[in-house]
Amino acid sequence: MAEVNVYIQDDLLENEDSDAAALGCDFYAACAPAIAAMLDAELVSADRQAHAAFPGVRLVG
Repeated sequence: MAEVNVYIQDDLLENEDSDAAALGCDFYAACAPAIAAMLDAELVSADRQAHAAFPGVRLVG
């Protein structure tokens, strides 16, 4: 599997702190949907609490 480096822009992170608080998850879990969208990738997650509300997320486990 190839390594992927993602450089996050400030505007992407503007709402992630409030999203994390609203979702009851940590900052990194709140960033996952935005990063997946930025990469035009599907978000696959086992974190139902943090990601179930985001459209297009495939929940596993």
